[in-house]
Amino acid sequence: MVSGGICSFKLYTTYNGMVVDDKTIYEIFARLKELGGIAGIHCENRGIIDARLRDVVKRRGDRRNVSDYPWTLSAKSQQSRSDYCPLEGIWLTGRAEQVYLRGTLAAHNDEILRAYGRRYVTAKRV
Repeated sequence: MVSGGICSFKLYTTYNGMVVDDKTIYEIFARLKELGGIAGIHCENRGIIDARLRDVVKRRGDRRNVSDYPWTLSAKSQQSRSDYCPLEGIWLTGRAEQVYLRGTLAAHNDEILRAYGRRYVTAKRV
């Protein structure tokens, strides 16, 4: 993939089906260093999240209201040409209102203020 122009990757330590453990993260970093790629990590702590969810369920029961989660992730809701979102359908209680890139405000309240020479990579269907 790196030789094909895709050189940055995202790793997750929390979401079911996408969890990468510490050993695998290290192996990925080592291999990407050889290939000239980079990786970012969403490094939420799975144990803390699970403990917090147990506390919430104990306190208010296992009831959840859609109004508790005002935003739902989907490929269509993203500022992207991608037709795929790995977290499709996940409910959020918060989201970014401002995004800064290289010290400059690039997006505010869902409006992109400044594009940074984006290069879109098309996905190949298998």
